[in-house]
Amino acid sequence: MKIIEINNEGVPRERNILRKTLAAELEIHLRDLRPVFISKQVATITPRNGTIILNFGSIKMIITSKKVFLSNLEEKSIRDKFIPELCLAIQENNTELFEFLVLEFSLNYKVKKSKTKFINTERQVQQLLVKIQTDFTEKNLASLLQWKKKISRFKINVEENEAAALEVMENEAELADLYLSLNHNTSEEDSNTEEAESILESFLEQIEDVSHKLSRLEDDIDDTQEIITLNLSNRRNSIIQFDLFATVLTGILAVLTLITGIFGMNIKNNVESSHEIFVWLVEGMIVLFVVLFVGAWLLFRKKKLI
Repeated sequence: MKIIEINNEGVPRERNILRKTLAAELEIHLRDLRPVFISKQVATITPRNGTIILNFGSIKMIITSKKVFLSNLEEKSIRDKFIPELCLAIQENNTELFEFLVLEFSLNYKVKKSKTKFINTERQVQQLLVKIQTDFTEKNLASLLQWKKKISRFKINVEENEAAALEVMENEAELADLYLSLNHNTSEEDSNTEEAESILESFLEQIEDVSHKLSRLEDDIDDTQEIITLNLSNRRNSIIQFDLFATVLTGILAVLTLITGIFGMNIKNNVESSHEIFVWLVEGMIVLFVVLFVGAWLLFRKKKLI
């Protein structure tokens, strides 16, 4: 497998190496390398025997006191952006503790990437929410559902990153193990524990902000879906009310049809040729229709059906 090795002077080197060989070189268990080389692994910041195993999604690396090893080279952003920027940062800040420099750079890179992704997501979702308020077509509703799923996955990823940093923050032994360059005496340990806490605290503060914003965006989507549901319910109610009134109107016309059907039968009743009876019949049917129609209308209004 291919990895990139960057030394403490910021010089990268590509290597083809077996996992077993790398584990032996770093003097750690082969299983400790799983977060770096297995794609479906939760986010983690794990100190292990003079190394820091870091997996933050696309950022997968092993940090030592003098080198950093990066996998996931098939990820274009890692190969073309992260690695060159990390090398530059190391070259410009070689007076700092190497492991803290790399750790802080990686966490800041992850935060920036998450913030940029959120800004783009929020912009597109808000545009869709505004559009869907007046035009909730099937296409727009399907798009909203897709965005909701994407935001849910994004939020899970952010929360995993947050949990990984918080787990280390709450463990004093792991905090102490984060510094790799200094000997373990009390004053140095306390000092660098504070530095490690500061790095993690800064990351947590920013990543929690992204998480809260994602929650608010989810709430906006839920509110819009509730509005859409109410609008659709109102439309369905309007259709049902119109259908009911149309049914009543059809019943009224059926009564009039019955009357005309009786007088239109081929049975002699001695009124077929009477113009006066025809006029009375027509006028009576009109009056009956108006009375029934107005009565139905008033009843519907009383019941607040229209």
